[in-house]
Amino acid sequence: MSLKTLSAHALLLSLLLVLSGCGHEPATLLVYAGKGLKYPVEEIRRQYEQIKGVQVQVVYAGSDTLLATIRKTHRGDIYIPGSKTYLQQADDLVVRASAIAWHVPVFAISTGKIDRLRRYEDLLAPGVRIAIGNGQMAAIGRVADSLLQQMPAEQGLAENIRVRASTVNELIDLVATGQVDAALIWRDMLRWSQGRGLGQVPLPEPVNLVKEVPAILLSTSTAPDAAADLYDFIQSRGKEIFRQHGFER
Repeated sequence: MSLKTLSAHALLLSLLLVLSGCGHEPATLLVYAGKGLKYPVEEIRRQYEQIKGVQVQVVYAGSDTLLATIRKTHRGDIYIPGSKTYLQQADDLVVRASAIAWHVPVFAISTGKIDRLRRYEDLLAPGVRIAIGNGQMAAIGRVADSLLQQMPAEQGLAENIRVRASTVNELIDLVATGQVDAALIWRDMLRWSQGRGLGQVPLPEPVNLVKEVPAILLSTSTAPDAAADLYDFIQSRGKEIFRQHGFER
């Protein structure tokens, strides 16, 4: 059984436990969000619950894993993946969708390596330890795969990759604790507590890998009117909350 399958099964079990606890509260809304979106999504959840008096349950995981879970359970009101790619994959589940933020990928640099790793070319030096995401589990992993495919072999990072993590949260922990020298993450994560003090190296100029973050109103909702209200809230106040958390070009 693959790591991806194990993660999906673990999430499915956790979700079933969550749903069983919501049986007496039919108004509870279920949101699926990429792990790298947790800080703004939690702020949106808190404000919405306070203003509307409606409980919102959020499940965080890799975007691929979340989509697989939605399909298996046929449950959920809103899906917020890490990139627009998942909007296309979820086409048959979409009632409405639009962009709410931008994800800008950068290489986070360990505090002990900031002086040595200042440019993309520095990451190619022998012995540099790099972590990237798993392209089958997280949006940031697909960015890494695209980067590896688009850059010429002599400018590629393949020989220096030491870890392929299942979530972007694992990536920032790896570089923050010095287990790797650099990790491909989202720029907004440098505002997280783990990101303080880390350096950053932008992607090579010819490679435009900025990702559009969509909010998707799901056809699997059992409370479509309430779900639509939350979706509208995300489209209005939510955009500003994302901007405040660094999700901009």
